[in-house]
Amino acid sequence: MAPIKKATTVVFYTDGSQSQPQSYKRLTNLTAVCRLSANNIPILAKCWNLGPSIKVADAEVIGVVKGLKLANSTPYNNSTTFYFFVDSQAAIQRLQGHTFYALEA
Repeated sequence: MAPIKKATTVVFYTDGSQSQPQSYKRLTNLTAVCRLSANNIPILAKCWNLGPSIKVADAEVIGVVKGLKLANSTPYNNSTTFYFFVDSQAAIQRLQGHTFYALEA
């Protein structure tokens, strides 16, 4: 595979989930984004606590939106192709609709 500085393909993996951390008394929803190198090594990982009032499918979509913002704001040395891997069929369906997050994406 090409070295990272010569890569023309950028890969992101996004995920959303629901959790009840020990420090909270109620459920909370989270989203995460990971950028992989050309050698499939994580080179960037970020996560956000979205609070209890959002649905898990929306947390997945917010992960895609945040990943798109990262892709748009970071120079990738002539990157030409971006791939986003999303493991939620519900999130993919929401991205095809007209929800606030789908329109933002």
